Amino acid sequence: MDPAATANSGDVTSQTRPESTRRRFLGLGAILATAGVAKVIAADTAHATVGAMQFGSSNNAGVSQTSLSSTSAKTLYVDNLGTGIAIEAFSASATASTIQAFHSGSGGDPIAAAVYGYTNAGIGVHALAYGPGVGLRARSNGQQAGVAIESVSESTLNPDTNATFTHEGLGHGIYASLNNAVSNSYAIVASTKGSASALLANGLTQARGIKIRSQIAHLWLVPAATASHPASGNAGDLFVDKSKRLWFCKGGASWVLIA
Repeated sequence: MDPAATANSGDVTSQTRPESTRRRFLGLGAILATAGVAKVIAADTAHATVGAMQFGSSNNAGVSQTSLSSTSAKTLYVDNLGTGIAIEAFSASATASTIQAFHSGSGGDPIAAAVYGYTNAGIGVHALAYGPGVGLRARSNGQQAGVAIESVSESTLNPDTNATFTHEGLGHGIYASLNNAVSNSYAIVASTKGSASALLANGLTQARGIKIRSQIAHLWLVPAATASHPASGNAGDLFVDKSKRLWFCKGGASWVLIA
C-alpha cells in the first residue's frame, strides 16, 4: 500500500470523525434541551386551561379554578418594590364577593384572623364605597357568641381617639339599633375608669346636647348607695341618693334638694 495514500486516508479519517462526533453531541443536546423544557412546563403548569402560568403577562383560566396550596408559613407572598399596588382584585358580580377570606381556627391570637391589616404609619385596612354601597360591613353570624366589630388601642400612652366616625352628608353619624325584642341589653354602653364623663354629647351652637324620646321614661337616674349627695360637684350635676332624694348642684359644695 502506498504510504502517501495511507497518510491521506488517515488525514481524511482524522478530519471526519470529530465532525461526526460533534453532530452526535449537538443532537444529544437538542434532545436534552427539549426534555428540560418539557419538564419545566410540566412543573410550572397552573390549574388553568391556557397551560403554564406566565409572569409579566395576562392569564385566563376560563371556567377553571386556579389553586395554590402549601405547608409553608406563608403560602403566597407578594411584594411591590415600587409605588404601585401589591394586589388588586376586581369582580363584576353583583352577588359574589371580590375577595373572600375564611379562617377555620378559633385561637385567641389577635392576628389569627381571616384578614389582618398591619401598618407602621399608614392605614391597616381602608374600605371605600362609591355610590350607595357599604364601605365596611362586619357581621357576626352564628349561634355562638361573637363580636361583629372590636376596636382595641393597646398603648396606655396613646392620646388619639380609639374609633372615629366622620360624616359629611345628611344622615346620622352613628346609628345603633337593637332588634331583638326579648333582649334586655343596651343599644349603646359607655364605660370609663377615668375622671371624665363616660358619655359626652356636644350640640355646639345649633343643637341640644341630648334629645330623649320614650314611652316609658325619658331618663333613669339610678339611686346611689350613699346617704346623701357628694361633698362637692360641678354646676348642673344631678344626684339621687339611696333614699331616692334628688339633688341639684349649683357648683362646689352648694347642693339644693329638688325632690
